[in-house]
Amino acid sequence: MRMLIIFPPVLSNMWEKVDAETSTVISNNNDGLSYNARFKLYKVEDNITSVSENDLRTISPVQEFTLNSGTVELTQLASKLGRYALVETESPTGYKKVEPILLDLVETQQVHSMLQMKNTTAWKVVGNTTGSTIGESGGYTTFTGVAINEKIIVDYTNLSGNKITLKVKNEREDRPIRLKIRKVDEKGMPIAGSNYEDISRFSILDSDKRMYNNQVANLVGGEFTFDNGGKKFKAGLYHLKEERAPKGYLLINTEIPFYIKDSGDIIIPAKLKDGSNSEYEVDEQFVYKNHLKVIQSADTDIVEIAVENKKGIFPYTGGIGTLLYLSTGILLMGTAVMSMKLRRKSKN
Repeated sequence: MRMLIIFPPVLSNMWEKVDAETSTVISNNNDGLSYNARFKLYKVEDNITSVSENDLRTISPVQEFTLNSGTVELTQLASKLGRYALVETESPTGYKKVEPILLDLVETQQVHSMLQMKNTTAWKVVGNTTGSTIGESGGYTTFTGVAINEKIIVDYTNLSGNKITLKVKNEREDRPIRLKIRKVDEKGMPIAGSNYEDISRFSILDSDKRMYNNQVANLVGGEFTFDNGGKKFKAGLYHLKEERAPKGYLLINTEIPFYIKDSGDIIIPAKLKDGSNSEYEVDEQFVYKNHLKVIQSADTDIVEIAVENKKGIFPYTGGIGTLLYLSTGILLMGTAVMSMKLRRKSKN
């Protein structure tokens, strides 16, 4: 039989700022500042199911804290059980502020040793979560595992040691981009040219493979930066089409789907994830996947896509060159047929 021992419900909270997509800590501090996020914790009525930052302006916060390099460990100042609102007042550069998060401070029992239980407090996310197991022991709520929803991750792994890790998620701000298309050969060297007939020509198509805002250009010098008429490209599905290949190289003869995320990151070649109608992933089976390389930097709004062309004998670029090769082939075939007929006659 386990003995119950009462501990003061003082909890140590490890707060972290994490990228909503990768769950990794956002460690860079804001420009010119020694921190990258700030929070306020408010006590609210227990029946509140939603709240805005503006609703709380007349209330004094229970606790205020700052995250340096994305983390901070603090002694919990909230002591009254019930509902609280966690409000982010400043977010990391390049990220959106998360909407207020509702948390319940509850009393819980945790195993202290083989024969002992102890009382402490814990944060419980208001609303649905996945990943954690919430149970009951001696009339108290118990927690194990990690609770996850779209705004926060609560890790109860060290709750028996009076410590909880709370990871607040931030989504990246919308980041329209420009697209630099660069032609390279099989060795990664630029394929340049100045003569119209010798250089590549590309267009940007929409999700239905229609010309997008007249975005078409010749790659003079082997590259061109599309900027969507100065508006840049927002998140969404697009297609890249090679209209003409460089002289002596084979044409990429199918449209290449690519997806721009809100963060400005690119998925190419892109396809919908199984069972989803909005989430995209790299299409590993795309025929030209190994012909594409993305070069991206957080310091610029230009995303570079290097498109590799292989050398080829037959010019898939169209025009008179194709006609000449075809005519030559027909002539050679005709000559061969006539030669066979003459040999047969001579034998007879």
